[in-house]
Amino acid sequence: MTEMSRRDFFLKTFKKKEQPEIIIGKIFDFPIGEKKILDNGRLIVESFPEGLRAQSSEDQKKFYPIKTNHIGELVVNRAEVWPSGKVFSILTNEPTFLDILLEDQI
Repeated sequence: MTEMSRRDFFLKTFKKKEQPEIIIGKIFDFPIGEKKILDNGRLIVESFPEGLRAQSSEDQKKFYPIKTNHIGELVVNRAEVWPSGKVFSILTNEPTFLDILLEDQI
């Protein structure tokens, strides 16, 4: 059996774990054509005419899904990964794909 102090036990037991889901705001917080850096610089949210895309600032090739919760806030789930062309549609509240030619122009 390992020796663990009382302090170590409580620190390991109650240590705040990183949540995979982050609330990033409401749809109106992301005007079209704007990029925002969130979550202490670890998340980039881009707003396109088709919708919103969340990207990791640490790994530029990693994109995360966005959805809405029961009160209309936008939630990014960092436990899942989306392809780079997939965005959260602000019109339908569902995933959709970017027009790749349009993305190259932006």
